[in-house]
Formats: sequence, C-alpha cells, structure tokens
Amino acid sequence: SIMTEADYCDENITLKDSSGNDIPNQKRYTCNGFVNPEKTSFDIINELLSSCRGALVSPNDKFKLVIDKPTNSVFTFDETNIVGAWNISGAGVRQRKNKIVSRFFDTNNNYDEGVLITTSTGSTNFYADDNYRTLQADLSFPFTNEITRVDILAQHFLKQSRLNWKVSFTATMDCLKVEAMDLIGIKHPVVGWDGFTNGKLFRVNTVELLSEDTVKITAEEYDTSVYTFDVNTPPASPTTNLPDPQSALP
Repeated sequence: SIMTEADYCDENITLKDSSGNDIPNQKRYTCNGFVNPEKTSFDIINELLSSCRGALVSPNDKFKLVIDKPTNSVFTFDETNIVGAWNISGAGVRQRKNKIVSRFFDTNNNYDEGVLITTSTGSTNFYADDNYRTLQADLSFPFTNEITRVDILAQHFLKQSRLNWKVSFTATMDCLKVEAMDLIGIKHPVVGWDGFTNGKLFRVNTVELLSEDTVKITAEEYDTSVYTFDVNTPPASPTTNLPDPQSALP
C-alpha cells in the first residue's frame, strides 16, 4: 500500500497558483521538512502525512497507508444489510469552515514561517453562506514548504468541511470486508439516497466489530469537488433526492 500511494504522489500533474495560472509537470504531493527527534513517533508520522492527505489504518495486524483521493465505491449499504437504528448528523459551526489560516516553512523566504489565508471568492462565498460569521481553522503544514501546495491542501480541507452529513449505523457481518478510508455507497429511501445509482457516497472513518456479530460503521460525506484545484468548485452531487422543505407545492 505504501508503494502504491508513493506512486500516486509521484505522478506528474498540472498545479494552479493563487492566480489560477497553470504550473505543469509537478509531482502531485511532495514532502519537504525536517524531523524533530524530540517529538513522538506518532506526532512525526502525522506531520509527514499532512503533506499528502494521508492516513494510516490498521485493518489487521499491519499498518496500511491510504491517501484521501478520488476513488470508486467498493461496497453499497442498503436495506438488506443495514440493521438497527441510524445516527445521522449534519455539519455544524464546529465542523464547517469558511477561512483557513495555514502556517508553513516558506522555501521562498529562507524557510522562515509563512502564513497563508485561504477562503472562497467569486460566485461561491462561504462567508456569506454562514451569515457573515467567520468560521476559522488554523492548520500547520510542517512538511510542505511551497505556498501553492499549501493553498491546495488548505482548499481541500476547506471544501471538505462544507460537506454536511456524517452517519453511523449497524450492519450485518458480511460488511466486515469494508475498511477505514474505503469509499462506500449508502442507498436508502428514508433519507432520499435511493436515487443514486450506487447510493450516496461516503468515506468510512471507522469499522468496529460488535459483540452481537454485527459491524458498526461510521462515515462522512464524500464529493469529488473537494479534490479540484479551485475552492469555488460546486458539489458534484446533491445532498439528497428528497424535496426541498422550504418549497411547499400547492
């Protein structure tokens, strides 16, 4: 898994600078920084993973590296394998952000600490959507030293924070094949997610084996718009197929 994700990071892509200009033939993710031996191994690994949106998961007795990236659904949950009660929550002000303040060691400033502010502009205005209330997150990217790459990572974090739904539910044992960071579909009429071909897409956070021979899944909403290089990219799919509650038909 580490070799696979390393190859993904090494692929050449076209980045965009803060003015929207193309920067061709750039590695998708790079890792540039220094390791402080006074920190714990866990903290150092998390700092390294911050440069590529990576995560370590442990589906068995070994660790597996997974990068949060566009991918395909590996499993569909529906009325046949979801059992028991649901827990569905929307994003509140603690999760939703409209301003990201990123700190990094700037290669263009003799590696002194740089500060970058990322927010939405133009037709998409998260600040206005939040009733002009600043919802800020302070991030640190100790292994990313180029302002363009910091901006892209901050954009991804910002757009992901705007996704609404987090779910947890209990499923049958045959769903144990699903792992953390897998992409899944949830197809259920109660929440209006039955209109999607393979269900509404979610990224799995945790998979827990319960004593009743069932599996508890927690996941959060997924959308491909998160992974573009433009903070104003609109969501690719609707939140639900249920009718608009603010529009009452005669």
